[in-house]
Amino acid sequence: YVIYVAFLKKDTFLTLRRFYFLSAILFSLAYPAINIELAIPQSTQIPAYWLSDIVLVANEPIEGSKVTFDIHAIMLGFSLIVTLCLLVKFIFQVTSIVKLKNRSTSIQMNSYCLIKLVDKDALPFSFFRWIFINSDIEEQKLNEVIVHERIHVSQYHSVDVLLAEILCTVFWWNPI
Repeated sequence: YVIYVAFLKKDTFLTLRRFYFLSAILFSLAYPAINIELAIPQSTQIPAYWLSDIVLVANEPIEGSKVTFDIHAIMLGFSLIVTLCLLVKFIFQVTSIVKLKNRSTSIQMNSYCLIKLVDKDALPFSFFRWIFINSDIEEQKLNEVIVHERIHVSQYHSVDVLLAEILCTVFWWNPI
């Protein structure tokens, strides 16, 4: 994050920014699997002390009907429930884009499909090879929007967004 703020936040080279984000994601996923062992010099000896076995004795009788709570199991259950809810939300969002495409007017172009939305307040966006635009957009503005969204389509921006959404769904408990 510090590298991004210091060097890339105001940078206009979006390809460099994208490379940084994808590299940071891959590094973050791979880093926990990296095991670096430091060699201890032979001359250094660590003293070892052996303690006798500790025996624990219960002072009161154990009742078989006591209910115990395992905090780890509760936290794991909570985490899984939140992750499942976020996954359902993610699936709902993707299916709503597909439904939006199916109920709108679409025009097949060379490398993309232009989809005209009926909603007057709809903002333009792309999803893989689909470009969604407001049907009431001005002709001059339309060309600018299509050029911009075609760049997203050609660079597979949707893959980046889906990857980030899936990672946020799985790693929601870790904001970094």
